[in-house]
Amino acid sequence: MLRAALNSTKKKIKDILPQRLVMSHLPKQASNCILLTFDDGPHPETTQRVLKLLKEYSARAIFFVVGQRIEKASYLLKHIQEQGHIIGNHTYIHSDSRQPWLWAYFLDLLHCQAVIEKQTGNRPRLFRPAGGRISTASLLAPRLLGMRTVSWSLEANDWRCRTTQEAQQAAELLINKLKSGDIVLLHDDNPHISEILDIVLPLMRSQKINLYNGIDFID
Repeated sequence: MLRAALNSTKKKIKDILPQRLVMSHLPKQASNCILLTFDDGPHPETTQRVLKLLKEYSARAIFFVVGQRIEKASYLLKHIQEQGHIIGNHTYIHSDSRQPWLWAYFLDLLHCQAVIEKQTGNRPRLFRPAGGRISTASLLAPRLLGMRTVSWSLEANDWRCRTTQEAQQAAELLINKLKSGDIVLLHDDNPHISEILDIVLPLMRSQKINLYNGIDFID
């Protein structure tokens, strides 16, 4: 109950923030499409499966990667980039506790930028705070580094999925709630994410739901 109330409050805060500060929906020129985003990778096994499925359906996405997780699967960043996806900064430490002060937050993002640049040759221009938590630090620090903050308008709590049945329920929730202009939050570190995509991607194709591929406007 408390978590649901907190999530509802967080969504309301995001919705009233101007798009120039926190982007939570696609812009008007892409309002007939949806965009998939993946948080918390890279993961040596599950990210690879996500990439394979996206390639099969000619879909591009944004991968918001965690700096300290890159070492275990650094080669995947090149694969993500080579397949036409965009890599975003998702903090270096991905703290689930209270957020650091502005200067510490800035240094954490800078560290993540450096690690990503070392592997890809490019510094991300997109950012998503850990847990989507919006604060003064999480708004100012990325702007100081020239990044734009991207949130989401739809999620299915896929990070909670521990069984195939829960993955199927998450997929059905996404399909039932999906609407044009949505930015969808998913997680490529969950072993059940491929089961969700195995349902969602074919249904999107059959229902002629457009997966946004021209991500350059965001980058």
